[in-house]
Amino acid sequence: MIGNHDNNYQPAPCGSNLPKWLLHALILHASQFRDALYEWHTETATGLFGMLNYWPTNLFLHKIILEDIVIFIDTNKIITLQDLQKKTNWYLCEQYGGQIILLIQCFFPPGPPPDLFVLTPLPP
Repeated sequence: MIGNHDNNYQPAPCGSNLPKWLLHALILHASQFRDALYEWHTETATGLFGMLNYWPTNLFLHKIILEDIVIFIDTNKIITLQDLQKKTNWYLCEQYGGQIILLIQCFFPPGPPPDLFVLTPLPP
């Protein structure tokens, strides 16, 4: 036997294989957006692959990317198609990303544009 083994060995924590996305309480619009996004995902994948007996929907858009989109929407980091491409790096973003952006705008409409002219009092 080798006498130089470490008696202070501690195993790695069991939670190290948990998914990377945060499972947190979303606001109501984000929760409804998540449901609509998953529904769009299933309908679009079914249209591409048929009855999905042999092809899972993850071939079209993986669940991790869907959850990332929901988290980025919750933190207002995806507004344009370029933001979606940069944040998710999804290979079909140019073809189907516009539909996701339209879905985002349905649930989170952009605010009014800022005023071009701001009235400021002149110094006396």
